[in-house]
Amino acid sequence: MKAVLAVQQPGGQQGALLLWGTAMDWLPRFSKHKDAVWDFRVLLVREGLTSDLTELHSTPWSSVRALDPTDRRALDFLRAWPQPVLDGSTPRAGLLAALSGDITYTGCGRCAAELDTDRNGIYTPCYACLPLTALRRFYRPGVLTVSGRGSPHLTVRVPPVPLQKILQAPPDRLQRSAGETLRSQVRFWPGSDPALSPPPAPGSQVRHVQVAAEKLQALLALPRKWVVITVRSHFLCDQNSVPLSQDFTLLDLQVPTQ
Repeated sequence: MKAVLAVQQPGGQQGALLLWGTAMDWLPRFSKHKDAVWDFRVLLVREGLTSDLTELHSTPWSSVRALDPTDRRALDFLRAWPQPVLDGSTPRAGLLAALSGDITYTGCGRCAAELDTDRNGIYTPCYACLPLTALRRFYRPGVLTVSGRGSPHLTVRVPPVPLQKILQAPPDRLQRSAGETLRSQVRFWPGSDPALSPPPAPGSQVRHVQVAAEKLQALLALPRKWVVITVRSHFLCDQNSVPLSQDFTLLDLQVPTQ
């Protein structure tokens, strides 16, 4: 038996991936992590017999793993794809739709590396952090575009922890209730019996994803001068100290109260 999948390779090259034998056990992982970037090893490459697509065949020595969302190869690959852009003009419904998508993952409780599951649905351990085996739910990294004082736009990567601090919503409870907001208030006058007062009207449930959308909308609507960010920079230079690439990672974001 075999399975044939369409794949997109770096540079936009299309291809067909043919899974043979035990490699078909990879299919549940692909279905569960549809937005992941996969790293394949030891594949047989050949020209397609029935199409112009390059064929990639699994072998007994093949292996595959999902790249960590913060891996440079995954980030470089995803930069080539159009990503939804959220700004001050994005309506609340658009923010809710973005926050209701595949924006969270289960990872190592220590290093936040995304973990895969085996055929039984059990998460594999993070070998780099053993004997610690704790799991946590994280937000997938985001990208923040900033500018100021006449400088051009700067792209800053937002890791899971700072992103959770911005949204102020737990990633494992986005669709759960964050509390109840009553539509009416009851006032008790001195000397009155609370037991004889009418009960309050039922409230409307507010979910964490709605709280996150409100925080995000408030941040995007702020004037630029009100936002103070702390970033870590990483420059890759050649032998003449000429920058070849540069990356900025958000460490903290503060919105002054005044």
